[in-house]
Amino acid sequence: MKKVLLSMNASMDKLRAVEKAGFDCIEPSNTDLMEMSRESFDKAAEELKKSALKCTVIDNPIPCAVSFSDTEWNPDDWNEYLQESGKRAKKLRASYWCFGNGSSRMLPEDGRLSELTKKNFTETVLRCADTAAEYGLSVIVEPLGPSVTNYLQTVEETAEYVASLGRENIFTMVDYRWEYEQNRSVEDLYRYADRIVHAHLDNPGTDYLNKKERKIQSLNDGIDYTEFLDFVKSDCFNGIVSIEANCFEDYEREICDVMDFYAHYGIISYRNGEK
Repeated sequence: MKKVLLSMNASMDKLRAVEKAGFDCIEPSNTDLMEMSRESFDKAAEELKKSALKCTVIDNPIPCAVSFSDTEWNPDDWNEYLQESGKRAKKLRASYWCFGNGSSRMLPEDGRLSELTKKNFTETVLRCADTAAEYGLSVIVEPLGPSVTNYLQTVEETAEYVASLGRENIFTMVDYRWEYEQNRSVEDLYRYADRIVHAHLDNPGTDYLNKKERKIQSLNDGIDYTEFLDFVKSDCFNGIVSIEANCFEDYEREICDVMDFYAHYGIISYRNGEK
């Protein structure tokens, strides 16, 4: 069995359930963290400290509700928000901000607005990287598929994009859903492995385009995850694999059962591997 850092995308109120299931990490969204009162956040940070979990990655330093095609977009408007986000990330001992914002970076058909959107997006990524550096963080720019955006859809495109920015603390990742949606070759993952520091996984057969459904992957969903998980188990990948799901019938049972899925593919969490 290969020990891999296994994580669950979840809000901090799910911390005990995620810990009980045997995961190594929890991945909250920055939007949720910033909506917490100071008292509630401090309590959650203390609970994390007492737990066996780590919070290495935090999603979306800028809320997904924004639009980078806004002609009045100004990264300066987010300085205070990012500074507070950085302070909270440091208190959780996080290492990465995962910058997704797929619909936010959707390129308009108008050529001028399209270029403006790219400019606004890049300026914001760089601003996040600057703030992240102050708090010992790095930024992950996430490739997202056609169901979400028309800009930076593949690992290849995004790896080359982050390299072009010339910053030591900007990386990329892979979300298997979008690899599956685009029928991408796993070879791209090995080719750009030096820039891939994180991974997301769920059942990519669910209807995200129309229903926005993401369910936990299982041995019964008819999908063969071998090639992707072989990459995860390879020496080329040293990151975390986090499940990004939003539809559950029985949350606690499902997040426990997924450990059998991983075992089938020869993977075990670090915590379970040390028992």
